Amino acid sequence: SCFVDTRAMAKIGEGDPRWIVQERDDGRNVDEWHWSDGDCTPEALQVLQDQMHGEFIFNRFGNYMKVTAVVRRDGNVSRCKSRGSRGVRFPSDMHISISWKGEWDLNEHTGKISLDVDPDEGVKDMAKHMVVKYDKGRVKELDEMMRLHASKLVYKSIGTMLGALFDKYAPDANRPEREEVILRSTPIRKSLSSSGSTAASTSTGVTPAAVRKQEEGSGSAVWWVVSAAIVVAAGVGFFSLKQNM
Repeated sequence: SCFVDTRAMAKIGEGDPRWIVQERDDGRNVDEWHWSDGDCTPEALQVLQDQMHGEFIFNRFGNYMKVTAVVRRDGNVSRCKSRGSRGVRFPSDMHISISWKGEWDLNEHTGKISLDVDPDEGVKDMAKHMVVKYDKGRVKELDEMMRLHASKLVYKSIGTMLGALFDKYAPDANRPEREEVILRSTPIRKSLSSSGSTAASTSTGVTPAAVRKQEEGSGSAVWWVVSAAIVVAAGVGFFSLKQNM
């Protein structure tokens, strides 16, 4: 037979504190083993504004577009951390609007670029997903230029944003690898009014296409001159060798 010693059991109305689940004031996430999160939207937005405001999206042959404002529409940038500094992520669903203005073929243009701040998105995908809007009229060639160069500027700015967040919240954590991007191949001219090429194109009416064609023609002429010089030098050398023989 089986006997139960009732003397070892708790009395009715009394519980054994060893088996009671209770709220404790001294409880905490030991060694940050569990994921903890926080909001870092203000810092992230400030970095993006500092990186892009006043910057040229592109600037070439008198045509330019520059950023005039960066505004957050909705969404946030979060900080997710676990296991000390070994696991850190900064997921984002923040949607921003970038205001821009500039000149294209001697005509002034203004508009906005709308896109999501996605740290995991590459330059090509970013160019596909961004929406370019114009306050008046749409120029197809300008639209392509805006997508190409604005995606590089935004991608690089997001990389700087991530670096700043890692420096502040997890300086020892492993950081994601990001591709290197070149914003433009021509020097940035901060003051277009002092640019001689801009003034020349405005006063003479020379279009960017004409300038590019002229440069290509100059390059071809140089190639032919160099080729002719090589042929002449080879002929002279052969003639001298024949006389010595």
